[in-house]
Amino acid sequence: MSNHFRLRKGSEVSVLTNQTVPIAQRLIHAISVFSVFSTSAMLGFVFIQAPRVPFVKNTGEAYMRPVERQESAELDKYGGYKKVTGQATGYWHLETINDKNAFIDPLGNAFTMIGMVKTRRGNYDDSAYQAQYAGHGSQWARETSLFLTNTLGMNTLADRSEHTEFKKPFVQKMPYMVLANFLSPEAPREEAEWPDPWSLEYLTKVQTESATLSRLYGSDPYLVAIKPFNETNINLRNPDGTENPWADWWHVLIDPQYGHTAAQAKWIEFMTTRYNNNITTLNEVYGTSLDSFSELEPLGLDLFDKFEEVTEEEEVAAEIVFADTVYWTADFYGEANRVIAQELKAVMPNVLISTEGFRNGIVEYPILQAIGSSTDFTILNYYVSAEEGTPNKDYVNSYAEPSGNPVLIGEFSFTGDPCSLSNDGATYPHVATQTDRAEAYLKYRNAALLIPSVIGVNWNELVDAPIHDGTREYDCTYVNFGFQDRQLQPYTEMITAGGDRWFNFDTIRWSEVTSQGDIPNAFGSVNLTPINSRKKPRFYVDPVVNTGADRMKWYKIDPLNPKADPPFTMQTRVGIQKMFNDF
Repeated sequence: MSNHFRLRKGSEVSVLTNQTVPIAQRLIHAISVFSVFSTSAMLGFVFIQAPRVPFVKNTGEAYMRPVERQESAELDKYGGYKKVTGQATGYWHLETINDKNAFIDPLGNAFTMIGMVKTRRGNYDDSAYQAQYAGHGSQWARETSLFLTNTLGMNTLADRSEHTEFKKPFVQKMPYMVLANFLSPEAPREEAEWPDPWSLEYLTKVQTESATLSRLYGSDPYLVAIKPFNETNINLRNPDGTENPWADWWHVLIDPQYGHTAAQAKWIEFMTTRYNNNITTLNEVYGTSLDSFSELEPLGLDLFDKFEEVTEEEEVAAEIVFADTVYWTADFYGEANRVIAQELKAVMPNVLISTEGFRNGIVEYPILQAIGSSTDFTILNYYVSAEEGTPNKDYVNSYAEPSGNPVLIGEFSFTGDPCSLSNDGATYPHVATQTDRAEAYLKYRNAALLIPSVIGVNWNELVDAPIHDGTREYDCTYVNFGFQDRQLQPYTEMITAGGDRWFNFDTIRWSEVTSQGDIPNAFGSVNLTPINSRKKPRFYVDPVVNTGADRMKWYKIDPLNPKADPPFTMQTRVGIQKMFNDF
């Protein structure tokens, strides 16, 4: 009986046939089977051949993994600068080296983040994208990662990027940031979309999102940080001191239309403490006739209605209303961030957590102070005009000082032709040519890196952004944000103009340079026109000290100098009418 016609079942052997097969016939059969399998294998190699990737060695399972960046004499596989080192902890963290703040990568090298926000395909013209990639996202990611690192000198996929595509086979790995989903949508515009940070519902949502983030990213050494949300309009004022029209969410959850909430109870407790349980004082300030603090639920602060147009007699009351709003916002916003840090660190203890990306504006000192212990660094989305050219050091530090955390420039850009309009009709910083865009980018980036508190600079965004607003007539269809147009073509003039200067950011950051003039040819002259020349000084209130006398410090400040010495100290709130007379 022929042994090669047996089928093994565990320890038993089932006989399929008892026919005796001659040796010659066995040989012919074996040759035939070998020929069939050999031919099939060759055809499979011809028609299903894996793409050639010269910098990947075929080592079995590793062949299907993403590709680590090739190290150089100066840079490690993450893009960390080997000449400046911190502690090699195996995870991303922050240190201060030579009086400069810095990310430290898992290998212990200083990492200056130069990132691209919105590295994604959604802005491409679909026909052009399909013609070039036929929907193969991994091929796009492979080419894009090399374009960012080898052409533009960038080292990070900043938030709102398709970072999952960069984890696929044959794609060069890059450090990345993740924008989480602790609030939905990304930047709330409707009051009811804000959660109650003291509620069980919010805690459950944060726990669920934290568990998801841990499952997806918890063991990935290329994850730099998690950003909880972006541009929630927490800034009550615009850069020039006027009202931010979107900052009307602060009274959410204390309005009866939302029902009884945990935040309402906190609001009553907050105001009772601020007014030392004296309802008469509150009534004088707000022009109300409440009998007790329990009636505060329907009270609206009407902040800017009262703040922008007041008589001289009403000015002090208006400033107290503003102070109430600032500190209530600090409580509300501080609790939202505290819960995120508590739950996220519970499942990802070594992860870095940023603030949201603050839009251009004035975020009051107590609000930034309230989130200092819950966040590791502050993100400032900071656009300047072509005339200003560079970030203002004092303005940047006004975001760093309250919390003691370093600052990441989360977004900036300069647009060129054909369009510089946003979807809502605003105008982004604009220059004349693509060469001017390169010069503006380098001028801004390099000036930012001379600010010790700055740990990185991210450009917004890879591809020109289409305008979808059908309510206005425009002379263009997209905003020239990108290093690529919507047809997937790079702006060659812009890229060529930058040359080797795209790559010199570590040299600039870690040199002994203290001013732009010390690097004569690095980026040309820098205009440091102080932005406070276009800001109106406004009143600012120190935290209330609820100890006996319950005194408040009031002083008029420049937003760029929040710690200026107060010229006088007001008396206790109980004598509110006396305060009017004193003014």
